[in-house]
Amino acid sequence: AAIDAGNGFASFWMGNFYYHSFRYEEAKEAWDIAAAKHPGNPQVMLNQAVYNKYQKKDLKASLNLLREALRLNPNNVFIRLQLLSVERANGAGPDDLLKIYLEAPKEQRDGYLYSHGLLEAFENAGKWKEATEYLETVDRRWSNDVKNWYDFCIEYSDYLLKQSKPKEALQWIAKSTPAPANLLNINQPVEYFYRQHEYFISGQAYKILGEKIKSQEFFRKVIDEPTDFMFFAEVELRLAQLRFYTALSMKELGMETAGRGMLVGINEVRLKRGLVTLKLEESELDKWDLVNPLAEPSVREKD
Repeated sequence: AAIDAGNGFASFWMGNFYYHSFRYEEAKEAWDIAAAKHPGNPQVMLNQAVYNKYQKKDLKASLNLLREALRLNPNNVFIRLQLLSVERANGAGPDDLLKIYLEAPKEQRDGYLYSHGLLEAFENAGKWKEATEYLETVDRRWSNDVKNWYDFCIEYSDYLLKQSKPKEALQWIAKSTPAPANLLNINQPVEYFYRQHEYFISGQAYKILGEKIKSQEFFRKVIDEPTDFMFFAEVELRLAQLRFYTALSMKELGMETAGRGMLVGINEVRLKRGLVTLKLEESELDKWDLVNPLAEPSVREKD
């Protein structure tokens, strides 16, 4: 009755119902009616943009709607995240994506966006120093998020090691726990984390520094870390990556045969997921996220 009476918001909600019922064309028709009744409504524009991206595969139309919607309502974090997704799919560079994140209000940057890609955006843009400066300004004393700081420190130490800065890499590993007081209100013991990556970086750093005994100590620590099967598909690929660090550490310790045996199991998991198989080389870590190279580019994008 409300729709018949010309209520645009009723058409908006009816469109939502149609879309979630996989009745996409009826959803578009309802949203178009809502847009005509309420021109310039950012929420209606967001829904139209989602339709254009996922149903029509029209990224340009989706981008135009999202950019205007965010201009009208820059405080809507979900419009911003959808814009980031479409910009990424359209080939936007890391600097452009980081700019969209940083234009958000501070409350969003320190809150929802912090745990939904902001730190990764800094990393992808190669802005590690800027990321450390940003982290000093964050106020997340309300948070119980213990993982983002640890992961950032380990990824930064990996980056520093690749820049031939082993001492700096070890310094950032040392900073990884406990987290700074401005980032969370609790701290977990280090045993909370899977530490294979951390120990592997440490082993490589000490190897570069010529400290063989110290290096081998950390490679043995990698092997001692648990990587038990969880029998949960979404977790298993992550555990397979941790096992790869174990296999590489075995190779470093002269146990290459055992490492190759572990690699067989890792590649079996990857094949089941349509991922490329790996060799027992550290450089193969750069291929870790590559999916089936025959897949469509839109399927291969990393969100």
